[in-house]
Amino acid sequence: MIPVSHAIESRHASVWQLCLIFVLALLLFTAMRWQPESWLQHQIDQQARINGIDLRYQTLQVDGLSLRMAHVSIRTAELPGPLMLDSMRISPAWSLLLSGIAAAEVKVTLSGQAAKAVLVRQDKYIDLRDLNAVLDVAALQPLWKLHMPVPVDSGGTLKLSGQVQLDALSGLPVEGQLDVVWQQARIDLPVFKKPLGNYQLTLKATGNASGIWQWSLGGGTDVMLSGSGQMNLSGKRPQQWTINGRVQLRAVPEARAIAAMLGTQTKVFAISGKLLNARLQAM
Repeated sequence: MIPVSHAIESRHASVWQLCLIFVLALLLFTAMRWQPESWLQHQIDQQARINGIDLRYQTLQVDGLSLRMAHVSIRTAELPGPLMLDSMRISPAWSLLLSGIAAAEVKVTLSGQAAKAVLVRQDKYIDLRDLNAVLDVAALQPLWKLHMPVPVDSGGTLKLSGQVQLDALSGLPVEGQLDVVWQQARIDLPVFKKPLGNYQLTLKATGNASGIWQWSLGGGTDVMLSGSGQMNLSGKRPQQWTINGRVQLRAVPEARAIAAMLGTQTKVFAISGKLLNARLQAM
């Protein structure tokens, strides 16, 4: 049994630690607030260079206890091209800071679409928690049309949620799960005159830190899709990541125009190759 006096001392120590963390956090962000923006710009640029990041932005502003950057370009050796952001806003994640965990809430906008997550530093890893985004597919088309074998127009809404753990040194994803739902999916072809339904893609790490992630796909109304396989994300660059698996497609008889074009028999495709340039082959 723990002595009562020891329990009281532990409780007082915990309260003191929380107060100390709160005061330190206030001092940190107050210092950020009152430091000249030119000083902050120098510190940010210096940290970016130390971590091998080519960071460029048009403006940098301090807004209360938050930091806002506009027209941001992020380039690293691992990215195939620069990541262009309309804006980035970094704010303290108070609920975690008060628990003694270094964390910040980050919100970015890209092509007018917003996404946010909580970044947590844990020893050798960085956690992206509470990842959430609701994106207009039509607005994001220019980002992926170059990678599509048939660059048709599409529409609907993408909902992204989940959490991912990254290696702090390499930036590679090592653990986590992501769920992507394409709601009211549309493809701009004459035969597809109405939304095809909702499709869900789930990505989940296998749990052994090997870089192997499982993926599964399902959903649809007029066109049913299902599939599963693996992705190997152990390569140092996204260009080295690979994917394999199978996808099944079936048009329901009730969707007559689509069924006339695709048939009602289940079609099976093998997917393989580089993730950014995957091959789809009928089986």
